[in-house]
Amino acid sequence: MQRPADAERRDAARKWLFLNFTAVMHPGHYIKTHKSNRDAVYYYYAASAARAFRDHKLELPNGRDWRDELSYELAKRQAKDGSWSNPVELVRENDPIVATSNAALALARCRK
Repeated sequence: MQRPADAERRDAARKWLFLNFTAVMHPGHYIKTHKSNRDAVYYYYAASAARAFRDHKLELPNGRDWRDELSYELAKRQAKDGSWSNPVELVRENDPIVATSNAALALARCRK
């Protein structure tokens, strides 16, 4: 049985995602000295957001399609050799194996 607190947390998470989702960057808040970290987690964020949308059958309001937005942005970032990478090293997304794995997961979850 689902507890009321669980439903409240789920609803709060859904609301946050609806209000903050963007395909172009991690939408989290960063203190000034850590703003560069936003770029360091892009592919992890893309894979995680796509999973949340797909697994919970979420759709954005106002006719926005998270699948189209995210797959378009990922396609723009793909290198000519087919890989993805991030110039920021912090969480190893500068390694094409890490970034490409997360980008591929995100794209697979964007399939309709």
